[in-house]
Amino acid sequence: MKETASDNKQILKKERVKTYFYEATKDMIIIDGVESVSVRKVADKAGYSYATLYNYFEDINELLWEVKLIMISELVELKQTIEENKSIKEGLKSLFGTYIRYFLEFPNIYKFFYFYKVTQPIKNSDNHKIEPDYEAMMRAVLNGFVLDGTLKDKDLEVVGKTLIYSLHGILTLYFSGNGGITEESVYNELNKIIDYLL
Repeated sequence: MKETASDNKQILKKERVKTYFYEATKDMIIIDGVESVSVRKVADKAGYSYATLYNYFEDINELLWEVKLIMISELVELKQTIEENKSIKEGLKSLFGTYIRYFLEFPNIYKFFYFYKVTQPIKNSDNHKIEPDYEAMMRAVLNGFVLDGTLKDKDLEVVGKTLIYSLHGILTLYFSGNGGITEESVYNELNKIIDYLL
C-alpha cells in the first residue's frame, strides 16, 4: 500500500512527540534519578497530558526501555577509535576511560542501567527496538588482541566479561562510597586489570 503525504506527516508527528517524551525522561533520570520518573511528571515536562503518553507507550516500562536504548546508543557513539600511534592495549584503556568518564559525569544513568529493572516490552512489531549485542561489541573491541597473538579466540568471551564485571564492580564501589575507591583509582584499578589480563 502506497504511503501518502498525510501518512508521512502522521509518522513524523508521532516520532516528534515521542522525542519530547524521551528527552523529558532522560533529563529527569540525569538530574534526579529514575525514581523521579512517573507518567504524570514526564508528560507534564514534555508539555502533554499524561493520557497522551499512553497513545505512544503502553506503560512507563516501555518508555524507560526505549530511553535506556537511546542512552546506550549515545554511550556506544562515544567509543573512541584506536589511534594509529597507540598500542591496542592503550586504545582499549582509552575506550574504557571514555566509558568511566561518562558514568562519573552521569552517575544517575549508571544507577538506572544497573540498579533499576526495566524489561523489554513484549511486542510483535518488527520495528520495536531491541538491546544491542554486547557480546559482539566486546568481541570487536578485543579482536585486535587475537590478531596480534595476545589472546586466543576461545578466551575472548571470558576476558571481555572479566573486564566488564571488573569495571562495574569498581564503579559500584565508587558510587556506594565503600572500599575507599576514589575517582582516580577507578581508572588506575581498571588499567591494572587490563595490564594483567593482556
